[in-house]
Formats: sequence, C-alpha cells, structure tokens
Amino acid sequence: MNIKGIINAIGHVARRAGKAVKAAAPEIAIVGGTVGLIVAGVVACKETPKAIKVIEKHKEKMEIVAKAEENSITEAGEEYSIEDAKHDKAMIFAQDSLQIVKTYGPAVIIAILSAASILCGSKIFRKRLTAITGAYALLEKNFGKYRDGVIDRFGKEVDKELRLGTKKELIETEEVDENGNKKSVIEEVTTTDYDGYSQYACFFDETCTQWVNDGGRNLSFLMNVQRDFNNRLVAHGTVFLNDVYAALGRARTKEGQRVGWIYDPSDPRRDNYIDFGISEVVRNRTSVKEFMKNHEKSLLLDFNVDGDIYDDFERFDKLW
Repeated sequence: MNIKGIINAIGHVARRAGKAVKAAAPEIAIVGGTVGLIVAGVVACKETPKAIKVIEKHKEKMEIVAKAEENSITEAGEEYSIEDAKHDKAMIFAQDSLQIVKTYGPAVIIAILSAASILCGSKIFRKRLTAITGAYALLEKNFGKYRDGVIDRFGKEVDKELRLGTKKELIETEEVDENGNKKSVIEEVTTTDYDGYSQYACFFDETCTQWVNDGGRNLSFLMNVQRDFNNRLVAHGTVFLNDVYAALGRARTKEGQRVGWIYDPSDPRRDNYIDFGISEVVRNRTSVKEFMKNHEKSLLLDFNVDGDIYDDFERFDKLW
C-alpha cells in the first residue's frame, strides 16, 4: 500500500472513531465525571494526613502567640503588645490557610472538573431528549392524521384491526355435549397476523403480586380489573397505564406514567374504552381454556392505549 492509501485509511479510521466518540459523548462525559469524583475523593484522603499536620502546627503557633500576648513578652524576652499578637495571628492564619489550599487543591480541581463533565453530559442528554420528544410529537401527529383518514374511509373497526394486527376468523371446533355426543361448532374468533406485540404488553404471571395459582380466578380477576378501569375512565376522563400496572401487581414504568386512555366520544380516533387484549391477543379460545385449567401459568396482555396523554391530562381529567 502506498503512502496516500495509508493516509486515506488512517483518515477513514479517524472519522469513524470521531463519529463514535461524538455519539457516545454524554456517556463518556458522565462516566468520566463520576470516575473523576472518585479520584478526587481518593486524592483528598491521601492528602488528609498532611492537612492534619498543618492544623496541629497551626494550633502550636497560636498557643505560643496567646502565651506571649498574656505575658506581654516573647520567649526571647522582647516586649509583646496586643497589636503584635493581632498581626502574628493574621499572618499565621493566612500562611496555614494557604498551605491547606495547596494540600487539597488538586482534589478540589479534579472534583470541579468532574462535576462540570457530568453537567455537560446531562446537558447533551437533555438536548437529545428534546429533539427526540419533538420528533415523537411530530410522528404522533402524522400518525393521528393517518388514522383519521383510515377511519373516514374504512371505519373504526378496520382502523382497530390494522393498529392491533388482528382479524376475524371462523374456526371450527369440536365439543362434547352432556350426553357424550360430539358436535362441530363454528365460532368467530379474533386472531393476530403477527407474533409481535406493543411495547406496553406484559405477562400476568407469577411475577405479579395479584397472581394466584388458579387460572379461572386469574381470568376472573383480570376481567374485573378491566371493568373497574373502564368505569374509572368514564368517571375521571383519564387513566394512566401505570395505574393498571399497579392494579395487576406489576412494577410501574417511565412510559406508563405518560401513556394511557382518554375518554372523549367526540374524537373518532379513540376507542373510549380500556381493553387488556384478553380476547384479541390470545390466538384462540383453546389458549384461554388451557389458562383456566391451569395448564398455562401466564397470560399475555396487550393494552389498547391511546398513546401519550400526559399533556392532555389536566384538560380531560374530570376530578383532579
């Protein structure tokens, strides 16, 4: 490889490294600042014995001055006035203070620079978060316009099926009546077109404090909670996802503090009801039956949240 090729390769690597460092700048600044604070603490501890010696010598000097002031004479036999004592005390205090500053100076400087690094990293994080929030708001606005168009042309049911990835299907099942006779039953069920779920989906399982080892009781509990929150939605006007998580015995999340449901019948984009997805997310009725028979220990819930309702909370909440 010639010299020009080597230079171009080095430049390419440098540019890639620069982009990587720029992308990770907040993390580097915060981690570096945190490490710097730890180093400052170590340096301060290391210099503390020196500072203690300075303080001890300071006390000895001040005791000598106080004794000379009390006797009005120095150890050398010279006259010693109150003005001489004030002057010497000021000089001793200034010299020893400067010595303390020199002792702890490096640790203080490292701590200040580390704190500045952490603040700088936090500032970059805030700027990026502001940009992401703005982009999300624009995306949500455009998505709302898209949903309005779908609803106007195809109706709310089609919008719901496209949004949740569901569809209605007729499934033939076989049941046994009380006389032991088998018969075919055709049922309309809701199935999903894909394996993925929303970011707010969660399992109701052993990790939930409200879960019990009884499928029928768990399913009944979920239906009751869903009904109670629908009543609360109509009464209050708003429900946050974190409220539902808490009722299910799950940990709250940052996203759950912003997203939720708003009751506004005048807005065609809103379902105006809360659905845990018990009938829509589960692929077929057999899964529900297995859950109730305790063959399945968990049930996947996916919530039909309206999206980010934090900014509209005060406007729609009827009680607070």
